[in-house]
Amino acid sequence: MELTICPHLQRYVKGHPKPNSIFIIDNCPAHKKYEKELRELVEGRRGAKLLFLAHYFPIDNPIEMAFNCFKACWRRHGMWLTALPMHDRIYFCITNCYIDPKAAAVHTYAACGYS
Repeated sequence: MELTICPHLQRYVKGHPKPNSIFIIDNCPAHKKYEKELRELVEGRRGAKLLFLAHYFPIDNPIEMAFNCFKACWRRHGMWLTALPMHDRIYFCITNCYIDPKAAAVHTYAACGYS
C-alpha cells in the first residue's frame, strides 16, 4: 500500500476535498488490526483522510434475500446439479429457489432492482 496507493493520495482539505484525498476501506479484521499503521500512512504521511465503511448488515441489502434463497436451492440440489453446465445450474436455482417462481420475481428480485 505504501508504494502502490499512498503515492496517489492528495492532502485532504476540509470543505474542499481534492480527488484522491479520502481513502475508504472496508471493516475486515485485517484492516482493523492495522488501523494505527494505516492511519499513519494515509493521514500522517500523506495528509489524506482515512475512513472505514460502516459495518455490513445483510438485512439492509435486499439482494441478500435472493442470494440466501439461491444458495439454499443450490445446496438442496447440489448432488445432481454438478452434472450440469454452470449456466444451467444457475438458471435452475434462479427459477426454482422459491416454491412459487412468481414470488421470487415479485418479492425478492424486484426488491433488488431486477425485473
